[in-house]
Amino acid sequence: MKDGKAGAVTELKPSQPLDHADALRAHGGGFLLIEGNGKLDKITVKGSEATIDTIKDGLAEPVSVTQVGDVGWVAEGKLSYVIGDNKGKDPGPFKLTPITLPK
Repeated sequence: MKDGKAGAVTELKPSQPLDHADALRAHGGGFLLIEGNGKLDKITVKGSEATIDTIKDGLAEPVSVTQVGDVGWVAEGKLSYVIGDNKGKDPGPFKLTPITLPK
């Protein structure tokens, strides 16, 4: 962005494959990214390169992240209960998981 207008579009080359990327949020000089396969990543972009660093793996069906101070609150969506193998079953309570974010 410059003067409130979008610049040229650049296709980014991630340092590793992404699995069901979701919930991109600004974080410091980069971004936080949720992957549907259970990961919270930090993305650092330089030119057309996007370096992916996993902050936390093993999350249960994450769909979103919100930063409050030094903590990323990851919301689980339990999408498998809507469109997947668990469709029609009781998903039980939903969780927000606090994760300390790198500086």
